[in-house]
Amino acid sequence: MRKKIVIVATLALMLFSNTVYGATVFKDIKASDWYYTDVVELEAEGIVAGYPDNTFRPQNSITSVEVLQLILRATGVMVQKDETSNYWAADLIKTAIAEGIVESTGFEGAKEVTRVEVANMLVKAMKLTETNSDLQYFMDSTNRAENILVELGILSGVATENGIYFYPNSKITRAEISSIIARVNKYNIAKGTQETEIPEEAVIENNKNFALYPVLTEEEKEVTKDPMTAEAFEKIFVYMASENLESYEIIYNDTTFDVLKDETFKAIVVEAFAVVFSKYPEYFSYTNGVGYEISGKANTSKLIIKLNSDFLTKEQIKEMKPKFYAAVEGVVIELIENEKITKGMTDKEKAKVLFEWVANNTKYDKTLQPESYTGYGQIVNGLAVCQGYTATYNLMCKMVGLEVWGITGLAGTSTKEEHIWTLANLDGEIVHIDVTWGDSAAKEGEVNYDYFATNSKFMSETHTWDKKQFGQ
Repeated sequence: MRKKIVIVATLALMLFSNTVYGATVFKDIKASDWYYTDVVELEAEGIVAGYPDNTFRPQNSITSVEVLQLILRATGVMVQKDETSNYWAADLIKTAIAEGIVESTGFEGAKEVTRVEVANMLVKAMKLTETNSDLQYFMDSTNRAENILVELGILSGVATENGIYFYPNSKITRAEISSIIARVNKYNIAKGTQETEIPEEAVIENNKNFALYPVLTEEEKEVTKDPMTAEAFEKIFVYMASENLESYEIIYNDTTFDVLKDETFKAIVVEAFAVVFSKYPEYFSYTNGVGYEISGKANTSKLIIKLNSDFLTKEQIKEMKPKFYAAVEGVVIELIENEKITKGMTDKEKAKVLFEWVANNTKYDKTLQPESYTGYGQIVNGLAVCQGYTATYNLMCKMVGLEVWGITGLAGTSTKEEHIWTLANLDGEIVHIDVTWGDSAAKEGEVNYDYFATNSKFMSETHTWDKKQFGQ
């Protein structure tokens, strides 16, 4: 059973300021850049800044003292006053020496800093000392600091056919340090509640150079500037859900208010949300509603899209989603470290391991508690309905590099009810996977494999779906 979609619309005719939520802060970065979100968030928090010409210059290198300033801000180290010098960074250097972050001699503030130097400073500033000295994540570096930071999801390398490389002696860029500092901030927040969020491209070594994969592709994260099609709005909804945005504002400079309030346009927005609600349960198991507000005058219009839920509060969602991501990541890492999942396995073999884990660690919630509709309900409470099962399973699959998406329809024998399960591309073959039925249709303590990697002919005996939308 899954939650129905709720649509709420608000229209107003008014003047408004030409501000766009999520718009690029600097003119030389764009929303599709891998570092975009990190730079925007850090700029909003006053941690990074651009140049007078409104550029950020992401590929420029950065000096040691500039990096030191960022690290002290991110780690919350109290800066000590240096009364003996008028140099702008004297306080920073004095503090770093006192805290053991840099050596008292040999520190060159104006020197362009390397990636390995940043790693060394970070570990000392964060007071991180414990790690498995036998671990070696990178083919080109055995430095202990990098091992520690990779384990925490703060650093990542570049995957090649020959292994993972860190390029320790390369000059670090403004884009790279922004992403690292953003991850330090997330780590600090998570540390207070014993949680961690999914690190982008985190590297998990099990002697086979196995890496966790980004949950979204670059194409999925690319947002259209002036969306008018269902496909464009699908990307916006996915961007919102993945970035935990409750609302998203779009300014149309050449589109009238009448166009946006037309029922045809409304249908496009509704259609887009229905697609992502089905396709991305790992994000949309928490929100089953979309609201939109439109306003405008003459040839300029504004649209505000909002994600909401009729069964969870905003506070609950904000608390539950990071815990869900962290718990799923922890399970996947454990499976990798215990070599239950390895690089040499086929897609089907990996998918089966995850299928068994979810089925064996979940109880179907016949009381239909609100949390059980979410991945959080499955991974934290061990209770779920189909939406919760599928949210966890799909996220796990994506972390190990499998191509999966949600499919919605009806399921049952004598009576049918709304249901969601998984479509997957395993080793080049499109198959159905219903982890909910893998659990609930099995005897106590067993797993029913009839609903793992099966074909449409078998699935259609108990499940129905829109083949025009989902195929198969």
